Amino acid sequence: MNLSVQKFLFLLSSAIRLSRITPTIFFTLLSFLGYAQNNTYNFLSEVLQSRGDTINLIANFNTILPNKEYEKYFCGEEFKDIWGAQIQTIKEWPSLDYFLSHLDLKHFLLLSNKEFEEGFDALIDFEQLQGNFIKSSFEDMEAGYPTKNYLYVSKPFFSCDQSWAMVSITSIFSGGSSGNYIYIYQKIKDKWVFYHRIELNIT
Repeated sequence: MNLSVQKFLFLLSSAIRLSRITPTIFFTLLSFLGYAQNNTYNFLSEVLQSRGDTINLIANFNTILPNKEYEKYFCGEEFKDIWGAQIQTIKEWPSLDYFLSHLDLKHFLLLSNKEFEEGFDALIDFEQLQGNFIKSSFEDMEAGYPTKNYLYVSKPFFSCDQSWAMVSITSIFSGGSSGNYIYIYQKIKDKWVFYHRIELNIT
């Protein structure tokens, strides 16, 4: 059931005001949660498969930001500064205004803040991923580095209309380098299309 986040919050607030959850609302909430979970794994399957035929994926979800200190970079002028500051090879960056007209960073920061306040120890359900993913641990990474490549990803954050997504992907390469980025995708004709990336190794 393709419900927006706004409809979900409306239903939830209605249930709270009534001090009870009717069977209809209960099953509607379950449907939304199932849809959101499916959307998460469909998105990850699609965008990660482009990184190789076989992907060594750390079994735990990462937080979408490395720590709370990074939240300040996603507010106002600070976000404008990092939008293109770390990418020297791109002469013309994608439109920031166009991106911000479709995705609310305040909602993004609410998600990030919730992860840090409540703790975060979610496991990836590999059965829901489509593609050749190898379930890996940090111990596997230490044993296999630097002869193997590993990815460490967060749960994606979606815009209310599900047409934009942000996801943290940390890459640990066989060459010895690593990078931690927020990747931004736009959904065009039912395909997730890369729009921009923001480097989180901010100094």
